[in-house]
Amino acid sequence: MKKEILIIGFGNIGYRHFQSLYNNNKKYKFFIYDKILNDNIKKIQNLKNVKVLSNIVNKKIEKKIFDVVIISTTSKGRYELLKQILDNYKFKNMIIEKFLFAKEKNYVESLKLPNKIKDKIYVHCPRTEWKYFKDLKNKFINQKIKMEYRGKNWRMASNSIHFLDIFSFLIGSNEIKLKKITVNDTIKSKRDKYMEFSGLLIFKANNESSLILEDNKKFKYSVMKIKFSDFTDICKFRSNEMILKRYKSRKLILEKRYKVPLTSHLTNKIVNKIFKRKIINLSKLNKSIKLHMILFPILMKIFKNKYSINNILPVT
Repeated sequence: MKKEILIIGFGNIGYRHFQSLYNNNKKYKFFIYDKILNDNIKKIQNLKNVKVLSNIVNKKIEKKIFDVVIISTTSKGRYELLKQILDNYKFKNMIIEKFLFAKEKNYVESLKLPNKIKDKIYVHCPRTEWKYFKDLKNKFINQKIKMEYRGKNWRMASNSIHFLDIFSFLIGSNEIKLKKITVNDTIKSKRDKYMEFSGLLIFKANNESSLILEDNKKFKYSVMKIKFSDFTDICKFRSNEMILKRYKSRKLILEKRYKVPLTSHLTNKIVNKIFKRKIINLSKLNKSIKLHMILFPILMKIFKNKYSINNILPVT
């Protein structure tokens, strides 16, 4: 029997999720919804095992139990969309894109959802599924670390949650606080009506681990540095590749190259693990809400008055 997958939001990210699943497994049946009939919808609407929905609430499918629901819309209105799904459909698993929600009250309301619902919902911060980070987690469990990520034009507002998530994953804690913030500039996102910023964020965890994030035009490449007690990893990012150099007492002891997995390749692996009941490293909703709420007031303060309207965060 074919697994049934509902994808809501079919822009570039939703389309990449679909590509990964459709191209790698013919045992899935897809139900696709987007509020507009965009070019991505037109590409797939006549494919076998694909049904495009005209309305998000559809009586023809309301009795279905979806094996996976993927919500890949923008953050504005996503909570209301989640509620529609919870009120009208049953599902076994769900994946939601970051940045989770645009209103503070949505996080508070989501925390009140029953645990049996929250335990079925994963948030798509997929670096925890990268081989490099899984290897680190397995070998160096919950150590004190100093982690830095610095680069230019890496969309700090929308992507800081990825690094906060992987930092939490490595140290085994979400007890993290902001210690310093510097804003260099606020800029328009490539998405209409959304914003980004460049600057510096410094976080400290309860075990004295630290995370430094910086976006500055002075950097030529994006570089990540993770310092453990007896060695330091320096990772440079070039195109779809991560180049690792590991140092011990300033001596190079390891050099390795990793492919950076694209959404169009990674989603299928994650969904397969879900179906096979294997361990998924994606943060579940409850944990991710707590991490998002570390960033949310920071970003609201940055964009408040000038860009936010009715306390809606312009970040997705």
